Amino acid sequence: MEQAERIRVKCGAATGAAGLAVAVAMTVAGGSLARFLPDGPLFHAVAFVGAAVAGAALADGFGRRGRLGALAAIVAAPVVTAVGAVIATLLLVAIFEPSGGWRALSGAVPLGVLAVTDGIGTSPFVAGTWGLSLAGVHMAMRRVRGLPLHPFKPL
Repeated sequence: MEQAERIRVKCGAATGAAGLAVAVAMTVAGGSLARFLPDGPLFHAVAFVGAAVAGAALADGFGRRGRLGALAAIVAAPVVTAVGAVIATLLLVAIFEPSGGWRALSGAVPLGVLAVTDGIGTSPFVAGTWGLSLAGVHMAMRRVRGLPLHPFKPL
């Protein structure tokens, strides 16, 4: 496996773990839409898969050097979150409504992004879990890329 592929796989695993942490936080202390979330291991599994696929696809946004690298991670974090939420929602709809067709899929896509946005925006616990876990993804990817964990040069 090439270095670029290893980076994508490791970023996918890291963002999958972050997505799982956020999904658990949403079911424990989510926002006003948390009561509509499916509870149980299936919800957490599709959140992991959605976040992992999104993270692997957008791995170039994490772990870069300097201020531009930090800015890239700040931009990549909400994009990975939204893409992961869409993938997880599509998986849930495909599992629960296999005969629903495109109408069921297209109607459900905004709900995943809306649920995550609501959880982050209304629950400090979910927002903290999201921010810290994606900052952890950025730091882990810095290590994978062979960069120091601290972004500043010593005096």
